[in-house]
Amino acid sequence: MHDFWKVIALRGGYEGGLFLGSVIKAVELYEKRQLERAAFSNHR
Repeated sequence: MHDFWKVIALRGGYEGGLFLGSVIKAVELYEKRQLERAAFSNHR
């Protein structure tokens, strides 16, 4: 029975990790855009 819960925990951890990874990528992209915008306005 506990193998069943282990599989669910692993699956949840895997999917949660994928979700967390996509959130981190989105944040990194956003920060990169902010940096590029700041660099662009500094060039004027």
